[in-house]
Amino acid sequence: MNFDDENYRLDAIERFCRGEMNTPEKEEFDRLLTNDPLLAKEVDDYKRLLTIMKAATIESRVRATLAELEITEPIGLTPVVPRWKKPVFLYLGSLAAACVLFILYASISSVQLPGSENDLTIVRDVDPAVLSSSQKSAFDHFYAGQSHIAEGQFQTAVLDFQEVLKTENLRPYFEEATKWHLVLAYLGSNQPQNARKIYNELDNCTACVYPVGFMNKSKLWWKIFWANLF
Repeated sequence: MNFDDENYRLDAIERFCRGEMNTPEKEEFDRLLTNDPLLAKEVDDYKRLLTIMKAATIESRVRATLAELEITEPIGLTPVVPRWKKPVFLYLGSLAAACVLFILYASISSVQLPGSENDLTIVRDVDPAVLSSSQKSAFDHFYAGQSHIAEGQFQTAVLDFQEVLKTENLRPYFEEATKWHLVLAYLGSNQPQNARKIYNELDNCTACVYPVGFMNKSKLWWKIFWANLF
């Protein structure tokens, strides 16, 4: 790959983000991403642009659906509705509009995950004073991943959270927090299938300790849905 050629570099970034590379190309590109922070940032910037474009498309489609709900049929074609049925039709129409508005809100609004416990005891039954370098590294990678998400560097955030999950014997709270943040990072880096896989794993959890509420779960579900659809 000749990344000294700017046109080639931009074309490679676009094909990578759109999933158009063959396996050897993708493997080489992944290797370059690991060793080239500037390239990783350019990829994150391009993926963020794609995300904005998708959000705009989703919003326009939902707004179009809302507009259709408000259209009144011509008087000559409108059937006579018995008076007792009118409240039912009005209720159903309002309910449909509310559902569409909720989908619009969930699809384009940001996800707010709970704050994590800011301490070094991320490994169960371990004295913080005797944490190994790899255990302290897990702590550092987690907060670096949060920062990279805030900065829009989603691919770098993916690598951070993946490093955290390599640590053995993580506390359930910290492990779940890492996975939820990894879902966000996968979405931002245009990897919706990976995001869906981890989301389903967490959503089916019966004894979870990291509190993610219904609204934020709904936002993530719809974002994953649209990302996989487009």
